[in-house]
Amino acid sequence: MSNGPLTGHSGYDARQIQCWIELLRARIALATARSRLADGERAPVEASLEATGAAVEEGLRIAREVGYGIYHIDLLLERAAWHLMRGDFRAATADVKTALQDGVHPPTESGLPTLIAATDEECNYACIAQGTQLLAEALLLQAAQLLGSQSFLLESSDASPEARRLIERAKAKLEECARFRKAIEDPRLGETEQALEALRGGILTRHPLSATTAQQTEAPAESAAASIFISYAHLDNQSADPQRRWLDRLLEHLTPLIRQEGLAVWSDRRMKTGDRWHEEIRRQLQRAKAAVLLISPAFLASEYIASDELPMLLKKAHGEGLKIMPVLISPSLFQRVRFRYDHPTDGPQEYLLSSLQAANTPSETLSELDEAGQNRVFVKLAEDLLDIVQGRAP
Repeated sequence: MSNGPLTGHSGYDARQIQCWIELLRARIALATARSRLADGERAPVEASLEATGAAVEEGLRIAREVGYGIYHIDLLLERAAWHLMRGDFRAATADVKTALQDGVHPPTESGLPTLIAATDEECNYACIAQGTQLLAEALLLQAAQLLGSQSFLLESSDASPEARRLIERAKAKLEECARFRKAIEDPRLGETEQALEALRGGILTRHPLSATTAQQTEAPAESAAASIFISYAHLDNQSADPQRRWLDRLLEHLTPLIRQEGLAVWSDRRMKTGDRWHEEIRRQLQRAKAAVLLISPAFLASEYIASDELPMLLKKAHGEGLKIMPVLISPSLFQRVRFRYDHPTDGPQEYLLSSLQAANTPSETLSELDEAGQNRVFVKLAEDLLDIVQGRAP
């Protein structure tokens, strides 16, 4: 089933092809990880899992920005399997639940498309069996972690009632999955039958028993306690040309500082499935020491940015000294637009955005510079942000 009926897109544009490629990369890397794990190659397994995670996140980003519903479901299920291989049954269960039941419904003002679930009557997408098996595997992993063992016989008396309930629920789900796959002649029926056979033989799981240990290799990224908040319009990161995806370009320059200096950066693409949209953004805004505004006509036109993000940033700049750093992406009304916010003690305030010191001038927006000139703007911005966070800025 193509993405067209769910998203209003027809044919295959460059972003859709890119999303499909990321899905394939994730599947290949995950299959490689499973093969290496079976051969006992621990270090290469971690490399394959890292590649899987990177591909899945990039694919999900594209799917959510553009609205590729089917790819979004497929990628969530791949990420659920990835979570299981890292020992995290909770995250795996959450991803399956979103893929099969909940979908993603961002607030209208966010500008992001709704992504429906696989069981939605508008979808009719036959991936329910895969999701059901992943739920069963998550239950078995939970039971194994509770027991402290990857194997267990139901006939044994050495188990808590909770572990037994988890195993029985998993067994029921696997049997349900097998019946469904047989009815639709799913070629993956053998996988479910193998899982049932392993369970009858006392094998609960081959996944790690410690989620903490499994996640120790996770690369540092935009952390929950962010020092730098990035505000941008999603339209400015959706170009088919990677050089015109301005959030990606900025993060590319910040990544060495994230890795080397522990710089903590946050943008809404880091929100996890199930996060409360408004609450999470407000929480990150409150924690920020600096904010980057990627200014464009789309940014200035965004109702959500104008009514939620900017008023909070300006209030924090007024009262707590938050540093706000605009980056001018393309010609806009940056020099004329005013924003209003309510200050708790000084009352209503009006702020001319151009009174902020921008990283570049209105006559030299990023879209008007060559690549080297763009990189110089990003490098200077990254250095200034590091100085602010480390307390070296005036």
